[in-house]
Amino acid sequence: MIVLGICDDEAILRHKLKQLLEIYSYQHNIDFHYVEVEKTSSLFLHRFDILFLDIRFDNKNSGIMAAKKLRKVGYSGLIIFLTSYPDFSIQGYEAEAFRYLVKPITEQKLTEVMDAAISKLSSPRENLHIQVERGLKIIPLNDIILIESMARQRRVVTENEKIITWDTLLKIYDALPHTMFAYPHRSFIVNYKAVSQIKNMTLYMNNGTAIPIGRKYRETF
Repeated sequence: MIVLGICDDEAILRHKLKQLLEIYSYQHNIDFHYVEVEKTSSLFLHRFDILFLDIRFDNKNSGIMAAKKLRKVGYSGLIIFLTSYPDFSIQGYEAEAFRYLVKPITEQKLTEVMDAAISKLSSPRENLHIQVERGLKIIPLNDIILIESMARQRRVVTENEKIITWDTLLKIYDALPHTMFAYPHRSFIVNYKAVSQIKNMTLYMNNGTAIPIGRKYRETF
């Protein structure tokens, strides 16, 4: 499931965009989970795969400012700016904008942007980069079975080794392709390809590890 954030201070626009996204979801057989946000300050409470973000709030470029702050704290999702002013595109690229949607938003415009976004999310990334005691460690994604949070440390379990990092679980998750990895439990991220069985709300990984599926994560997982 892809998590979509819609951040705009106009309720009518949020409703219109959600309607168009639901049409797209039905036509392309893709499940979306929607989070509507009225103020940019609330963006930091959520995690989005794709964020639709209005550039201007209260006649200020606070959307761009919020996007830059999100990038600084490690957000790696796709930011699609909503704007009536195409001239702001240069500033938006400083926040690593993925695309722009110029108002009024039409089904055709949205479809073009969403096709590109879904393609981007579906493109496999080959490696995970994490910080370890002696520097940077590069791990092939296909080697990863699971990532486990243990107190202040995280353990990346691969086919051949267990690698300790102090990177947060959220930071690691944001660096992974969400079509390949997911949370079944607040303390674990698993590689779908390494799941050998699901029984009685428990995951059994191909290395023998058993992981309970948390109640909070059952529906989305």
